[in-house]
Amino acid sequence: MKKTLRDLLLYVLIGVGLVAIIFLLVVLVPGPGLTHAWFIFIFMTLFLGLVLVKTYWSERSQTKVWLVLALLMTVHIAAYVLALRRVGELSGAWYLLGMPVEFVAIVAIVQLCTKVLPRKVDL
Repeated sequence: MKKTLRDLLLYVLIGVGLVAIIFLLVVLVPGPGLTHAWFIFIFMTLFLGLVLVKTYWSERSQTKVWLVLALLMTVHIAAYVLALRRVGELSGAWYLLGMPVEFVAIVAIVQLCTKVLPRKVDL
């Protein structure tokens, strides 16, 4: 398969995945609409996902890296959804402090599982 076609299919897959995540989050939101905490959670999760994709984009041919990242993002989403349902409201500071720590933890877990460290990334 040509590299450009493979990249296009990967872009489409990422887009469909993001839309599916947003849809699932909207369905899982309790009550009549998005609260402030849910909105921040969705925004920060999308931001974390985009930063991880950009960080590991040079390793896009290694399926194991993407499977580990998908598993870790699933754990991230499940943990925050359970926390938001149990606690109700989390302040925005929780996300601002927690996401960088979570990013470093995800990179460390990916490195332990796949022996792949991300290259230097200009965000």
